[in-house]
Amino acid sequence: MKPIKIALLDDHLLFRMGVKQMLQQHPDLFQITLEASCGKEFYDGMKKPDARPDLILLDLRLPNNESGLDVTIWIKDHAPDVKILILSAEHEEVLIGQLIVAGINGFISKNASLDELNSAIILVANGGDYFGKDIAQIICNANPLQLAQRNNFTQRELDIISLATKGLSTKQIADNLNVSIHTINTHKNHIFRKLGINSTVELVNFAVRNKIIAL
Repeated sequence: MKPIKIALLDDHLLFRMGVKQMLQQHPDLFQITLEASCGKEFYDGMKKPDARPDLILLDLRLPNNESGLDVTIWIKDHAPDVKILILSAEHEEVLIGQLIVAGINGFISKNASLDELNSAIILVANGGDYFGKDIAQIICNANPLQLAQRNNFTQRELDIISLATKGLSTKQIADNLNVSIHTINTHKNHIFRKLGINSTVELVNFAVRNKIIAL
């Protein structure tokens, strides 16, 4: 398996250097192909085929009155195949909601451990969604009764929704509920089919739009 190509966009040089150094400890897993301190540097770097990443680690606060939301929108317009994992110390509720709607694939706090960061990168790069515990506490204030009434969800489906939007993997959900991975995938397919969606990010997005999740 080829290493995951990663872009780092953060205006703090020492932080970028630290993240880069940590990820480079696993050259078989990660390859830093692009570093940038602002949106312009990132956009210019994306013009180079060799620098084009599979995933971007993106800060929320950038120079020149830019934000991670601006970059997210640009990526969705110009490079929709690039996965977006927000890595930030900022946990502003309204902005998190806007980022979810814009189409990010995950959000992890700068207070996270290296192991959590590594796991989040791998999960997102392979098509999953990841929202760290700090972020899950902000976005996952769903009203289970209201959700069940609107969509005829079973209690088991509600349990899976709650755990999935907290960033747990399918295996972790299965372990938590003492059932098989196949059973969780079956329930997830039922949930997605009821909502007409295909991913956990879309599930959170749906909840935001329909005021099931309070931001």
